[in-house]
Amino acid sequence: MRSLNLFAATSLLAASVPAQTSTSFVVPAANATKEGNTLDLRPFGYDRCRVTHYMGSGILAGRLKFNDKITAIAYRRDGQAFPTLSLKRSTTPIWTIRMGNFWPSTTTQIERFLKPGTGQLNTLRTVFLAKKVSFPALKNPATGLPGFTIKFPLDFPFVFTGPDLAVDHYVYETRNRTHGYWVDAERSQVDHGDTKSYGLACPSGKNRAYAISSNAGSSAPMSLLLYEGPSLSPVIGILGASNKKWGPIALPFSLTPLGLKGCSLLASYDLTFPAQTRSEGSAQLDLPLPGLRSLANQSLYFQWLAIDKRVNPAFPIAMSNGVQIRIGKDLGKTGLDSMMIYRLSSNANSSVAHVDRGISLVTQITKM
Repeated sequence: MRSLNLFAATSLLAASVPAQTSTSFVVPAANATKEGNTLDLRPFGYDRCRVTHYMGSGILAGRLKFNDKITAIAYRRDGQAFPTLSLKRSTTPIWTIRMGNFWPSTTTQIERFLKPGTGQLNTLRTVFLAKKVSFPALKNPATGLPGFTIKFPLDFPFVFTGPDLAVDHYVYETRNRTHGYWVDAERSQVDHGDTKSYGLACPSGKNRAYAISSNAGSSAPMSLLLYEGPSLSPVIGILGASNKKWGPIALPFSLTPLGLKGCSLLASYDLTFPAQTRSEGSAQLDLPLPGLRSLANQSLYFQWLAIDKRVNPAFPIAMSNGVQIRIGKDLGKTGLDSMMIYRLSSNANSSVAHVDRGISLVTQITKM
């Protein structure tokens, strides 16, 4: 009888505790009821890639609260890409998903992937264990928006503590194949400018310069990046108004006569910014652009000078390629509080990444 009473009391107590219910929401919120304005193959159209989608507090506010538990994420096809066709993948890749709470902001350029950890303090925790995933065929409905049919129920709930959320997708198959598996995405309608590489770096294939433009007065800085430079070495960022002339010197100006074969000065030496490379040879400079209308849609020219013995040990100087940076036309505007960092193909295992700011995959998040 005592056991029976204990069973009854336990059942009554369990019945009195409210059951946890799941709710779902869409990021960005406006895309719950409308198609995104762009589309993307990243990450689901590749058999080798790593993509981290950073969602900032600007698009999570009011949707995801402190200590909410994320239990699933899902995505939908792009409704405007080949609308009469069913989008398919021909492989069942081994897929891994990690999540992290990220600080300080998606407007800060991050050219390195977050490291494994607990998911706190800018680390990533595995929430979807590596396993084969059979991606569904994606059909367009006769009316309305496509459903969120690319579903990932998490093996481990992820506790959100904010302020920003990182969702990291990783796949690396034996063969590197690409599939026409387009998913819906939203990109900021803000002109952040653009960049274009020119000229050659020395030594060949090393000291690669890359840049991320911005618009004058935006909270997002212009970022100047170096890959495959010398390890733990001083470098100088050269920023100029011309790639044709520096005072009386015509550009490009070959440095081969100085013993630096294949090296050239590619930008006018107007402003310089010292920096230091990391152990793997990368460096970054973040330069805020003042809100001056005179800067809008103007072009700047950038190059790295490195203390580097790989060209001539007796004269340890090397130069990167040049980068033309067009500053965005939209004065003082900041775009969507979201970005993706990514590497594709054989570079998917690299620790450094490319940054694509102001873009968000249309994502359905389920929480408890």
